Amino acid sequence: MFLGGIIGILGVLLLVTSPSSPAAQKWTQHNGQRWGFGYGNPFNFQARLDGLFRVPKTVSGSRWDNLWAGIGDYDGEVPTQQLGVQFAYGYTVRPNDTVTAGLLSHRPHLTWPADPNSLYTVMIVDNGIERLLPQQFIHWMVVNIPGSNVQLGSEVMDYITPFSIEFKDGKIDKDSPGHSMLVLVYKQPGEIMMEETRRGCSAEMLTSINNNGALARKYNLELVAGNFFHVPYSGQSTEDMICRLTRCTKQPFPLDMPGINDGDECQPRRDVMDVTLRGPVKGKEALYSKYVSLFSPVSFLNLILSTYPVLSTGIIREFRAVEGEFDGGASLAETLDGDVNVAMLVYQGAEETVQLFTADSPQVRDTLGAVLPALATSGDYKVLLVQPHDQDWDVNIVARNPGNIIEMEMVRVKEGQEEKFQTLRNSCVARARNNKHVMDVQTFDVVNGVLESLPADNLFNFDSTRNELMMTFYASSEEREKAFANQLTQGLGKKADYYSTFDCIACTVINTDLDPTYYGPFLESP
Repeated sequence: MFLGGIIGILGVLLLVTSPSSPAAQKWTQHNGQRWGFGYGNPFNFQARLDGLFRVPKTVSGSRWDNLWAGIGDYDGEVPTQQLGVQFAYGYTVRPNDTVTAGLLSHRPHLTWPADPNSLYTVMIVDNGIERLLPQQFIHWMVVNIPGSNVQLGSEVMDYITPFSIEFKDGKIDKDSPGHSMLVLVYKQPGEIMMEETRRGCSAEMLTSINNNGALARKYNLELVAGNFFHVPYSGQSTEDMICRLTRCTKQPFPLDMPGINDGDECQPRRDVMDVTLRGPVKGKEALYSKYVSLFSPVSFLNLILSTYPVLSTGIIREFRAVEGEFDGGASLAETLDGDVNVAMLVYQGAEETVQLFTADSPQVRDTLGAVLPALATSGDYKVLLVQPHDQDWDVNIVARNPGNIIEMEMVRVKEGQEEKFQTLRNSCVARARNNKHVMDVQTFDVVNGVLESLPADNLFNFDSTRNELMMTFYASSEEREKAFANQLTQGLGKKADYYSTFDCIACTVINTDLDPTYYGPFLESP
């Protein structure tokens, strides 16, 4: 009776996971054996593949050289030591493994006999994209690693799950042997500043093409350890990556693929962030706060919030300037009445922004009429509409710890300097990504033409011609000082050239330390 029940349960499980079942279309594979519904739960009876979770024996001698010689179209240097590579779910790479993308969704743990007093670079490169060879796509790169502590290095190219896709007769070749992924560790001659960087879900992903040998020669790196594995077509895991790259690059990747990269989740975001600078008239901070604070039910911000989810996304953040240079070279003390607030509000899209800024209800008129006397210059100092390059970036989760600070560069690029500005700003971004004291750096596309389309007498009509926005995030003011000290030895001349290409609208340091009146109690209405 008991045995019959077990057999019955196993029969149901086999039926549920049979190849004809839709759920079985998402699977994980290791050296030709499949199991599970993707990589979500490999710890089931189907995942108990022989040796999957065991540490492999080191391969050495002629067999090691022969394995590397079998990598198609790789004529680069062969490492002398085997690198330990362990991914999530207990999967440890054995040289020449074939494994599907589902098991590779997280950064691996790497081990090698490192000198604790030396610095290292690690990288994962795809050596199987025939149209690029000898160039390779870089899936991950970390530099200036002390010893083998990869987590203490600078991640100049964040991790992209290794995957591969090949076509045959216009369709995905599901039987392709896949691409060879090389995991390499190099010893550095000292600290380096890697110019090649990438971070986030953006079009930068398509620029992450180089060659491991070329990078080693450029930065005088010594190959000390390595490993490799092959990644074939991996069912839903591959298609998920195709969808993600379509979203990140804002174009069908690698081409239009109905049912794979045409869904809503594969499309780039359309929301727009409003960055508004304004401040109180000195002595009227309490009145100002009553009509701008999120904690005040009669505030203009809560009026905007009430349009969720039709116009507003419900995301509103408020910051305050600590120091900076503003329009015309003015200091913070010389701008408005010496108190500049930065509100960041996210709307559903450009059309919704126009609807919001042209609203003319009695409530809007009353609120604007009440707050204008408390606004320095009787209006906003500046309004700029932007969209982040990184499709994953969320203003709602940044600078949430009290000590966090943001360096905001809202600038007007000098006419004729646009190309030089972009080149030099890219260099600044690369230096920030190399700096361990910088939490993050984000650049934005300015949404031109929306504010300018408003009536000339509209309070939100601002010219955004040649405007640009960049934000750099630090854990604290102390970390910012350390970052500056580190940058003093890196590209100081380029930094000066960069500053010469624009005029500041608001080059300022901001935090969430708002005026006490922002939190109430608020003035009672007459």
